[in-house]
Amino acid sequence: MKSLLPLGLSILCFMGCSSPLTEETYREIQVEDVPKEIRIPSALWERIEGKEESHGDAAAPTSTESESSETSGALFMPVNVILREKTPGVLTEPLIRIVFPRGGGQVDFASYTTGKQGSFYVKFEWPEAEKAEDVSAWYDSKARRRKLDDGFWGAGCGRFYEITRGLKKEMSEEGLKVNTTRERHLTVLGGHFVFAMRKSHQNFVTQVTFKDSRLPVLFCEEL
Repeated sequence: MKSLLPLGLSILCFMGCSSPLTEETYREIQVEDVPKEIRIPSALWERIEGKEESHGDAAAPTSTESESSETSGALFMPVNVILREKTPGVLTEPLIRIVFPRGGGQVDFASYTTGKQGSFYVKFEWPEAEKAEDVSAWYDSKARRRKLDDGFWGAGCGRFYEITRGLKKEMSEEGLKVNTTRERHLTVLGGHFVFAMRKSHQNFVTQVTFKDSRLPVLFCEEL
């Protein structure tokens, strides 16, 4: 279930940095559905937990409805996504804030992009990120690597990376800038962004999945 609410507030972005909105209002989309089960590499969970890295490429299920053996008792936390136009008309609204429940959720760009070529920014916010310890961010790519006019784009299938330092820098500025020309944004964002933190001696995790249901051919598997 989704509800739309016009708001005029400030937001807390990734890693707890403050980023006031200059626009008077923005569109908030409140997502109440618990995200479906997703599959991410078990080696990624082992990295998050600080265990020795696995040399296998098997994927392990994780669910927000019950604790997974992969998360070792970690709690799920909420996460929000901010989409902001750089090119007017590239998004369905100039500024969109998507509020997910604990465990995160899915952003289907079929609902948020218009098909116009241009750029927009992506930011993440964690309502519970203040005073967090050992914050980390990871990208599990589910988008096919593509050769476009200016070279190769995307991480490709079956790859994941820690992106904590680079993403923190982007979030402290305008956000992660992506471009819709020839669907470059899908090749860059397609897949799972997994966030983990430690607070009060407890581990917390959440995730955001980016996809576009109109263009399944660009992805490694159904998201």
